[in-house]
Amino acid sequence: MTSPMVSTELEPRGGALYSGFVDVIDSQKGARGWALNHVDPLDPIRLVLCAGEQAVAETLANGHRSDIISAKLGRAVPAGFAFEAETMQILSTFMDDPNEPITIRIAETGHLLASSGRAPTVGEIVAQLRLQAAPEPRDSVADFEFLLDELRASGATLAEGQLRAQPENLQGYIETLAADTSGHVWFIGWMKRGHVQEFSAVVVERRKYPAAVAVMCYERDDLPADFCGVVGLISSPWRPSSATAELHLFFGLGGRFHLRAHAPLRVITSGELVGEYEAVRERCFGEGRTVVLQRMLTTVENWLPTRVAAQWFATECSIGSILLVPGLGCLVEGWVMSPMKRIESLRLRVGASVMSADPESLYWKPRPDLLATFPGSERMVERAGFVGLFSGDAEPEDFADPVLKVIFQGGSSANWPIAATAFRRLGHSARVEDALPFFPALQDELFFPRFAEAAIRAERAAMNPPVVLSVTRSRRVMVFVLPEDRCDLFLLFEELTQQCRIAGGIESVAFVAASRSNRSDALWLFREFQVGPGATHGIACSLLVIEDTAQAFALLPDVLRELGANRFFFAGAGVFLREAGWARARQALTQGSIDLVFFGVEAAVYEEQDLTEAGVTARCFAWSTGPFMRWTMNAPSFMGGFYRDNGLFQSRLAPIVHQGTASTTRTLLSTRVQEAVNSTVYALSGQNRGLPQARKAATPASLAEGTSQLQQAVA
Repeated sequence: MTSPMVSTELEPRGGALYSGFVDVIDSQKGARGWALNHVDPLDPIRLVLCAGEQAVAETLANGHRSDIISAKLGRAVPAGFAFEAETMQILSTFMDDPNEPITIRIAETGHLLASSGRAPTVGEIVAQLRLQAAPEPRDSVADFEFLLDELRASGATLAEGQLRAQPENLQGYIETLAADTSGHVWFIGWMKRGHVQEFSAVVVERRKYPAAVAVMCYERDDLPADFCGVVGLISSPWRPSSATAELHLFFGLGGRFHLRAHAPLRVITSGELVGEYEAVRERCFGEGRTVVLQRMLTTVENWLPTRVAAQWFATECSIGSILLVPGLGCLVEGWVMSPMKRIESLRLRVGASVMSADPESLYWKPRPDLLATFPGSERMVERAGFVGLFSGDAEPEDFADPVLKVIFQGGSSANWPIAATAFRRLGHSARVEDALPFFPALQDELFFPRFAEAAIRAERAAMNPPVVLSVTRSRRVMVFVLPEDRCDLFLLFEELTQQCRIAGGIESVAFVAASRSNRSDALWLFREFQVGPGATHGIACSLLVIEDTAQAFALLPDVLRELGANRFFFAGAGVFLREAGWARARQALTQGSIDLVFFGVEAAVYEEQDLTEAGVTARCFAWSTGPFMRWTMNAPSFMGGFYRDNGLFQSRLAPIVHQGTASTTRTLLSTRVQEAVNSTVYALSGQNRGLPQARKAATPASLAEGTSQLQQAVA
């Protein structure tokens, strides 16, 4: 309030000892006027600025006032007084009753100096102060960050002064602290009402740290009327620790006011602080950048579901399906309808993993089916659906409370919980083909090489080791993967029985059966062979069970460890040796053999997959266990278990290829996605370069050369 100048009363009226007048009481100009002692005009009067009945400050009326002339002395006397504008800032600590008037009294008598109008109230002056002190509005999170930088710079100046924690200037307590991942420290506590909500400050814990502080207030029933709860941000180099206890936060003119740490002080995680904030969010009030401060708190750290009713921008969202690819991230399909705000980015939290949508994979598509739910939204539904890869270390072992965060331009965000039923896991409840609904041109996406490697790892991780039903250890063994077709199964045992009867020379045979197909027939045929031809010809017989015959090559190292063999022949499911093939297989297992030997498989279905015209494939070969084990340590794996030669043909030892010695009756067609995955992994492994020259058959010279090469490989 500003009061006009009035004529001064120089003569005492009715024997009054004092005269005076309040010219102005204003938040910017302070309080000014004059007061005169008629008995002794040269004796300055002591005046008190009051908020209601409470004394705020004192001063002497000894300032020059040429318009105040003493009748006793007949000349101007020093009768002016002034409470400077800085004194007005103290009024924020006298908010017990904001309707109390601000007055000026004579200290000796309590006489109230007159003014031309109604005295302003404490609340009115404090409101003016807050309006003046509030920095220029910064509506976005980025602008607010600039404001904090400016306030922190002013805090450096504040830190140069003497800071003393006077009990009468204690304005409240900090009860809880939490540091977020962006470098800010958040706190919850309480303080006296009336202070501005963004201000420069100094954090003191053993040393001084210039700081910027922003708070939002909320009502607390456990506090007096002139106090309120606060949730605030401290932007400074300081970070709390478990040892933080003696903490002070100085602010105000010259660092006059302070907050201190409550004992005991709680130091919690940012996620826990967000949860406590959500409990009081609806009771928050205040001016300034409260909304922006809420955005900063919720956008980065808050993953609690958004209450749609509380959104003024009325966003709706739904997740249709998610394919979790361990080691890569999540393929996500859903829709977002945002009539008021443009979407800036999407984030996904699964357990402790936070993933962002890759810009190169994210695309938007029409969702006309939403018009039934959102009539009149033709333009929005043109770009409502989204599909994207959210890259991150999503692992099925760390799966809890999945949430999608939609971040809008300006920094605000909204969260939606995701039903667990929307998820499927590659390698467990989903196949690679299930990625096609997300990305129909999957093999052409930029992230496909990473997807291919992750898909291989997922399939490999899903494999369980073989279950041993019967094992007899032997140094040289023929390993047959039993076919899933029942007729082929009986045919294999019939041919093996015939070879034992006609040619002999078989030391050990191991059968690998699939638990999900013809397991009973396999058990019966194995026992019949074991007690029949096996016992008659002294053949060691073993039987192991795996879940799928496609896993046989990947699990071959486990099978060989169980058998204890140092030389082996391997035939995949559906592969049958011809007469020449049986002879070559026996030869490959003779003592002293070290070569990698391929048995060329003839089948039309291999024409597109064969690495060479010789029909080389990892479905039928012989090798020594030691080199094979070393090769598998860095060898690639493939979807469906087999792809071309699985990289065996590029081993450091030049292989021998016996063309046309085996055949297959099994159709070995892979899907388009499997073929793309395998070819990508094959190319990435570098196995399609530097092919050695195949040899037709082993000779004494080649055996010596092979021995030398093996020794070099071992070295």
